[in-house]
Amino acid sequence: MKKGFTLVELLAIIVIIGILGTIGIAVYNNVQKEAKHKLYDEQLETIKSAVRTYITENDGKTLNVNGNNVKIDLFNGEKVIVIPMSVFISEGVFDKYPVNPNCSKNMTGNIVVNVKSDGSYDLSYNMSNTEETFCKV
Repeated sequence: MKKGFTLVELLAIIVIIGILGTIGIAVYNNVQKEAKHKLYDEQLETIKSAVRTYITENDGKTLNVNGNNVKIDLFNGEKVIVIPMSVFISEGVFDKYPVNPNCSKNMTGNIVVNVKSDGSYDLSYNMSNTEETFCKV
C-alpha cells in the first residue's frame, strides 16, 4: 500500500486554502476600511471641539478670511460663516494641518459655522478639492 496524497486530494486542499485566504483578505480589508472611517470621524470631532473652544473664546472677533473681514458673532442673527482651515493654523488653534486618514492628505478644506437665530450653531467640514479627488470617505 502506497503512502501519501493523490493529486486530486492535493488540489482540493489548495482550493480550500485559496478560498479561505480570499475570505480572510476580504474581511481584513473591510476591517481596515471601517477603522479608517472611524478614525476620520474621531478626528473631525476633535477638530470641531477645538473650533468650538476657539469660537467661544473669540466671540465677536474679526478674522481676515481670504482678504475679507469675517466677524465671529453668534448672537446676531442667522448666518453661515465659512472659515478655511488655514485661518485656524495661523490663529494657533492647530499646530499643523490635520491629516485625513483615508488618503493621508492634509485637511485643507473649510469649517462651516451655521449660526441659528437662538445663538446655537452647527459645525461641519467641507473637503478641499484635493481631498475630494483623492479621498473616498
